Amino acid sequence: MLGASVMAAISADLLFSSPHPAIGWQLYDLYAQALVRGGFDLPAMDLRYEGHFAPDGTGYLYYGLGPLLTRIPFLVFFDMPTTWISPFSIWFWAVVGNTCFHRTFWLGLAHGAGGAGNISGRASASLAVAVWFASPGLIVVAGGAVYHEPIAMAYALGGGFVLLIAMASFGRITIERAIVPLAVLAGLAVHARPHLAIGYYLAVCLIALLLVRRGGMMRWKRAVIAIALLGLFGGILLAANQLRFGNAATMHGSFAQSELQYSSVFWGLEDSDGPRARAFVEHGRFNLSRIPANTMIYTLTPPSSLGVDSGIAAIERLHGRMIAPTDYVSIHEPKVGLLYLWPAWMVLMLIGLASSSMRRMPALAGLAGITVSSVLLLSYPTITLRYHTDLWPIVALGAVFGLASLAGKLRHGQRMQPIVAALMAVLMLVGLVVTVHKTMHAKLMNLDPGDEWTSDFCLELAAKKGFDEARGREICGI
Repeated sequence: MLGASVMAAISADLLFSSPHPAIGWQLYDLYAQALVRGGFDLPAMDLRYEGHFAPDGTGYLYYGLGPLLTRIPFLVFFDMPTTWISPFSIWFWAVVGNTCFHRTFWLGLAHGAGGAGNISGRASASLAVAVWFASPGLIVVAGGAVYHEPIAMAYALGGGFVLLIAMASFGRITIERAIVPLAVLAGLAVHARPHLAIGYYLAVCLIALLLVRRGGMMRWKRAVIAIALLGLFGGILLAANQLRFGNAATMHGSFAQSELQYSSVFWGLEDSDGPRARAFVEHGRFNLSRIPANTMIYTLTPPSSLGVDSGIAAIERLHGRMIAPTDYVSIHEPKVGLLYLWPAWMVLMLIGLASSSMRRMPALAGLAGITVSSVLLLSYPTITLRYHTDLWPIVALGAVFGLASLAGKLRHGQRMQPIVAALMAVLMLVGLVVTVHKTMHAKLMNLDPGDEWTSDFCLELAAKKGFDEARGREICGI
């Protein structure tokens, strides 16, 4: 309750308040309103830099439809946009995610300790503090921008996914009972963070294959239902793309001239031959050659704004030499590596990955799927704090088995308990301090660079694109 309350205070701007509104904070509210009217498009004055535009000037919000779920209960009662549904939505998903991860780690601790009755009050309280104040939850609620909503939703779905894998692995439920809810979570992830969904889909398919190999009508039915659900959610995505963009295969815009373009390039506010655009066009959105360099940044970068800028600069120079000469990876503030952000969890992850439990189903299927999701993120040409959240499932999945393994070893080697407890407490404290610092830093980064988007500015851009005044007003929403 304390953790959820602190997160609510951060999300509501009562703690670590930001002097600026978040980018596109109202866009999902406007999107819900547009869908009620029967349309998918939004005015350029609302979309600004977050829109992707068709050649005729029609603008679309390309982010997933999933976060609209938190608007559905309020559509009847409120005339959107509101000033609070976006913060509530992000808070809601973050709290659901933290709750799932808390339960997951509790199961791991209980499994290793030989039962919940063997967990001391101090260990239970330490675990609660670590989950709620030294994991991604605070960072998730620190961002109020439009792109934080699908990330927050994916955080909750990842929590549920890892929890079900852990429950099945520790014998709390059978794999047969786990596969259908796993498929639902994977399907919902398609409408939040599709690259994460790819890995979750793979995990569900591997578990379905296991059930089919084991045989039996009930297992076959569960496997078929799970695969059908994956197809259903995927089909909904394709149908939504067809309705939005006129092409089921179109997921987002591009920097090149195409049926859908990034706002900045479409309106001539970013050079279509600039380093970022060229990196996307020549090297793609996902490129395996970026993985070693990006992994180094995500793992080793010291926390920014703490007087270690020379160390950060040295790592980034090395990163630049590791990627292709014409490639470009943008690295955004706030900067921090996982070893500083979640040091104790990273130690537990390494212990877990080395344990024999991770090499058995369904943990192995979960690990395979989540690894694929992580690889896709590490091959993307943008590195920013909010993307660290997408890497959390692989850290958490390894850490839960690491916690179980460590607790089991300490149960039989009690002399080491004080030393290990002190070491883990220090690491958790470091993670807590860095997490709070980066939460404050992220909150200060909440700013809307769209102040120049006045009516005159929008009409001027429309005129430069060759639209007449009447069409310009329609595109801008004036």
